[in-house]
Amino acid sequence: MKSKVHSPLIGTSITVNNESEINNNNTDSRFKLTSRRNIIFISIGLMFIIAGIVSSKISARNVALDEKLRMRTFLPPYLWWKHPQPIVRLRMFIFEVINHEEFLRGDEVLRMRQVGPIVYREHVTHENITFHPENDTMTFTAVRSVEFLEEENEPGILNRTIIVPNLAVLAMASRLSDSAFFMKIGYNMILRRSGDTVFQNTTVYKYLWDMDGNLMRLGEKLVPFMVPVDNYGVLHNLYKSFADRQNVKIGTAHGHEHFFEMNLYNDRPTVPGFRPERGECFASIENSTEGLFYPQRLTDESVLKYWRKSICRPSFLTYAGDETVSGVPGKRYVLPDDTYDRTRPLEEDCYRGDNGDEYPDGLSDASKCYHGFPIVISKPHFLNRTGEWVRRLEGMQPNEEEHGSFVVAEPLTGVPLKECARSQSNIYVSKLSGFSNEDLQKFSGMVIPMLWMEYCMMELTPLINVALSFLVVYLEPLQYVGSMVSLALGSIALLLVAADYYRDKKYKIISSDSKYI
Repeated sequence: MKSKVHSPLIGTSITVNNESEINNNNTDSRFKLTSRRNIIFISIGLMFIIAGIVSSKISARNVALDEKLRMRTFLPPYLWWKHPQPIVRLRMFIFEVINHEEFLRGDEVLRMRQVGPIVYREHVTHENITFHPENDTMTFTAVRSVEFLEEENEPGILNRTIIVPNLAVLAMASRLSDSAFFMKIGYNMILRRSGDTVFQNTTVYKYLWDMDGNLMRLGEKLVPFMVPVDNYGVLHNLYKSFADRQNVKIGTAHGHEHFFEMNLYNDRPTVPGFRPERGECFASIENSTEGLFYPQRLTDESVLKYWRKSICRPSFLTYAGDETVSGVPGKRYVLPDDTYDRTRPLEEDCYRGDNGDEYPDGLSDASKCYHGFPIVISKPHFLNRTGEWVRRLEGMQPNEEEHGSFVVAEPLTGVPLKECARSQSNIYVSKLSGFSNEDLQKFSGMVIPMLWMEYCMMELTPLINVALSFLVVYLEPLQYVGSMVSLALGSIALLLVAADYYRDKKYKIISSDSKYI
């Protein structure tokens, strides 16, 4: 319904809507709806702004690294460690003798050539895991086994016939080199009765898994303390009981630089076989790692302490340069040339040798891990080491690329991007005297290469590589972008509220003025 109203301001009549009160009520409802919407927008805007500020101050990558230290059972680092993918290859090269007849006839040099590679895949599982929150450590049993890879080996390689030094004959003679004369007489009698010779014709498979001989069988009956094993196949002895209990550091209490370093190995802080309580050398395994994880936040000054049961000692790797693997930047650490050299004072060198022998530079005593057999470890082909003991051998062709050991680790997480641990096992024959076998005497004072092996992991699984790339390469830039986007969205939401408020305030003024027109 409309009516005429006289306006004194403009001197005429205007038409006024008698339903203005209803329109004002509608306006009030509109303001209430807008107010509710603005409250929602303010809440969302503040949430975005707070999230943006928090994400700009707290590094998601640092949070992830701290969580990795804790090894929470529901997170990927723990799950991938507990059941690691079998990506480690064990490649072995056996040294066979190619002039055994000439050597026994008087050749001064033993000529050798390597047979291989013989390729296995190593499987690792971690069992019986126990957390110790009272001191931020974890105890577990690492179980290792190997699987022959038919498709990666030369057809029939395990059945290949090789001629090698008779390890049992040489090892037992070397152990008796400082023994009483009657012990040597007994050994001479057993050796003659056995019919074994200083060289042995066997197969690759038997050399690795099923080596014995008449001397071993007779010795086991007559002098059992001299025959600790009835099968001295190399891999048989290494993997027959490759289940070892370890206690390692985890959690934030130890810091990033000590993550997953060992405290105990089979309940002891020393290399297996060493008993400091008996006056033996304190060969510590503390702060070493088996290479699945290294400490976090590595630098150019970091030194990696690597433990491997096959070499019967920890060894140290030092920084050698930066290297990128599959798009992930890493740091390369290498095994120094003097790793197996003598250290001073000599009495603190736990790997200098037993029986009064002081091994030359380049050799490390491993007898404690091999039932007292005079096994010495060196770099493959005696890389970067020379001496009279090397000159009595031919066939050694060392080069750094094939025979050096290295780790390329992602420095923030300590995850190895690729690594190769290479070592050579040798028989150390002491100076022999008092033995009637002339062929045996020809080996006096020699170092006889047995085989060398490498444990290599040359690439990560695709899933781990993607996760690692995301964490160390993309997460921080994405977090920065997300933080900026969050701040921008929050600001836009608050600006919309402000604009709405200004528009509604202006509309209220106009509506209020219209009542009096």
